[in-house]
This record gives sequence, structure tokens and C-alpha cells, in this order.
Amino acid sequence: MPRNSNLAFAYNSHQGNLPESYFWSTYYQQEFDLVEVRERQIVAFECRWKETAVKVPHAFEEAHPDAVSHTAHPRHYEECVSNL
Repeated sequence: MPRNSNLAFAYNSHQGNLPESYFWSTYYQQEFDLVEVRERQIVAFECRWKETAVKVPHAFEEAHPDAVSHTAHPRHYEECVSNL
């Protein structure tokens, strides 16, 4: 089974939405699994198998204060990516 971040990318590709896609991490192991840039808007996804709370890394918030972040997991990943 593919990783959740692959599911988000595949969904967007199928919808004809091909944003710039990145992985974001720091030396201190803070990360987002998928960061998309579309029309100068940054949307970050943390993909999890379990429904657990995710805190946006402070370094990411400082660097990208206008970015939007989502936690995607198998029960509602379509909801996360279809609202883009």
C-alpha cells in the first residue's frame, strides 16, 4: 500500500492539478510529508496512519506565516486534498 503522501499526490495529479511538490524538514527532524505550492499559496500536509494531533513546526510557521497546513489520514485524506 502506498504512503499517504503518495495518495495526496496521486489524487491531485488525477484531478489535473500539478502544483510544485516538496518535502520539508529540518536538522531537528521537524517535517511535513508533502508541501505543495500553487499560485504562490503554500499548503503543507502531514500524513498519518492514525488520527493524532500534529503541531506545525515553529520553523515552518516562521518561514511561511501565510501557509495552510492539513493532517491527512486514510479516513479523510480526500477531504484534505479536494478542498485545494
